[in-house]
Amino acid sequence: MPYLVTSKVARYSDVAVRVMLGVSLILSANTAKYPIVFSFVGYLSIAAVLAIGILNDRKLEGIVKYLGEKLPIWTVRLVCIFSTLGFAFLIYGI
Repeated sequence: MPYLVTSKVARYSDVAVRVMLGVSLILSANTAKYPIVFSFVGYLSIAAVLAIGILNDRKLEGIVKYLGEKLPIWTVRLVCIFSTLGFAFLIYGI
């Protein structure tokens, strides 16, 4: 598993999924209940792809380590809850 996480296949598949998600959210925003939210999340996904492309693996790992050391564990749980609620909201908005 540690090899898979750092492999190029994982990186390119992550980029491909984010691009497809971003483009599909942007293109389907007009038919959604909340088009502004869908457009925002789509553009945010495209911005994440650009950030992943610009930053190398060491910088991304450094950012994750830095945030992991500075933030308490409850903030990680809060992000997980927010992600779950955000995903549920996107499903509701379809």
